Amino acid sequence: MAQSGGGTMEQNEMPMRVLGNTGMLVSVLGLGFWATYGTRADLLEQEGINKAKTCMRVARDAGINLFDNAETYANASR
Repeated sequence: MAQSGGGTMEQNEMPMRVLGNTGMLVSVLGLGFWATYGTRADLLEQEGINKAKTCMRVARDAGINLFDNAETYANASR
């Protein structure tokens, strides 16, 4: 939220776009998970879990609804 000149808080809305031909509205920004918080073992410890939860909460509060948690993508050399 940003503070306007009058001292009141105003909420900035996250821009949305239609995802392909699905009709689903997704945020223009997304949050990628894999390797963001370290290795898989790091997420087994409470500190890593708390960090991930905090980041997700901040992202959702900002209007992000696109989360990418893929561990790998297709082989780019094909």
